[in-house]
Amino acid sequence: MATEAFLLFALERQRYAIRLSAIDGVDSAQAIRSVPCAPRYVLGLAHRRGRLLTVLDLPGTIDETSSGGSACLLRLAAPHEGLALFLPAAASIGHPHAPDGGTRFVEWQGRSHRLLLAGELVESALATET
Repeated sequence: MATEAFLLFALERQRYAIRLSAIDGVDSAQAIRSVPCAPRYVLGLAHRRGRLLTVLDLPGTIDETSSGGSACLLRLAAPHEGLALFLPAAASIGHPHAPDGGTRFVEWQGRSHRLLLAGELVESALATET
């Protein structure tokens, strides 16, 4: 029986997982141009593969900080094409035990990873501040 694939990574305080089906590709995090008056978690724009991407600050949307290390852009799949998440951490692909029912964690190699949903990350990043 095939298991679902996840992108797994760690930030300063916790380990995380995003369903690989929510990601269209991974690119370098170079040449992100800032945008004046953008929402707080919009880092700017990047040009990748002939398309402009709005780059969202992944750690900022989940109240986290960078653990340092390499950085990349996670291009989101439909229905969020045109958006990318800035990930300031190394990532790997794994097939952890999928969450049961309402749980928001997956287990991989004896470690718990908090499951992040692309739609919730986008909504959080683009929400207008009051």
